[in-house]
Amino acid sequence: MASLKPLIQLTDLRTNFVAHVAANKPEKDLHVNFDPDLDELLVLLVPKDEEYSVYFIDQYIGLLYQPDSLEIIGVMVENFEQGFLKKYPTIQQIWNKTKQVTLEVARVTEELIGEPGAELVAAIAA
Repeated sequence: MASLKPLIQLTDLRTNFVAHVAANKPEKDLHVNFDPDLDELLVLLVPKDEEYSVYFIDQYIGLLYQPDSLEIIGVMVENFEQGFLKKYPTIQQIWNKTKQVTLEVARVTEELIGEPGAELVAAIAA
């Protein structure tokens, strides 16, 4: 069986957009989303509805890029909790703190709106 060749090479990807964001620190979109069903973390520097493709650089991490310009616009991590965090325990500690902050914000919401907030707390704590 022949091995599959990637449609593009890593060297084809462009970094003009991320260099511009890093240098100019413009008002930017930053979207971070974790999907527990897919065990996938997405970090986008563009609106979340923008089209992107993925170029995997290892078994977990993929660079997100615009298909037309090949500009890198974010990062995706697959098998985030079940694999990636086990490989990088310092990130596991930060992730646990992030989840705790989210839970505390939900508890404040519960204090403000009652039962719907309690349901939010239960959903986040699950």
